[in-house]
Amino acid sequence: MKKPDLFVLDLDGVMTDGKFYYTKLGKIAKKFGPDDGDALNILKKYLKIILYLLIKKVFQFQKKEFKLICILKFILYPLDYKERFG
Repeated sequence: MKKPDLFVLDLDGVMTDGKFYYTKLGKIAKKFGPDDGDALNILKKYLKIILYLLIKKVFQFQKKEFKLICILKFILYPLDYKERFG
């Protein structure tokens, strides 16, 4: 059996708590747990890590409603402790 060389996962609700947080300026922020990053640092030695994020947006243009669905793909290169804190 061939060893896996790729780890693919969804970002929302897997790497985050699934909630939206808003800054004072109204920008959306996500909350990530430090343990997830540590686990990915271990995995990155053995696997290429890819995260996906699905964005659904509904907007109005010239009195018509449009739905936009976008899938973003991130190739993750987590920083180890030294890279994060020097």
